[in-house]
Amino acid sequence: MDSTGLKVHSEVGWNGHKHGAKGARKSWRKLHLALDPDCGDILASELTTEHVGDKTTLPSLLDRVDAQVGRFLADGAYDGSGVSDCLAGAFGNEVDVVVPPPKNAVPGGNCQRNQHIEHIAKHGRMAWQAAAGYNQRSRI
Repeated sequence: MDSTGLKVHSEVGWNGHKHGAKGARKSWRKLHLALDPDCGDILASELTTEHVGDKTTLPSLLDRVDAQVGRFLADGAYDGSGVSDCLAGAFGNEVDVVVPPPKNAVPGGNCQRNQHIEHIAKHGRMAWQAAAGYNQRSRI
């Protein structure tokens, strides 16, 4: 799971000719993607304004995924119990959630996240990325 920003320009030529506009109007959109890293297929996508956060679109994206999910890879924006609960509700408690905790993370009620925090503390973030398979996220 990941998202990227897209810059959208208006039609400057027509707008300038008709209304005397001098500059381009720019707006941003955010494209949220759910990708299967094994085959590269996009399973779900959603285009939102730049003000919509990654966690906010997660439930609607997961509703569109028709495959069984055994592993969830995402960046630190998806760290939190709400994401784990959402994934458990959609696909069951066996989903392997691979999301890097922030540097100042402390153990809490989520066992998987606690294991990630402990592994990073003992071996470092780069070793955790290799051990957890987090680097597959870059395929998005």
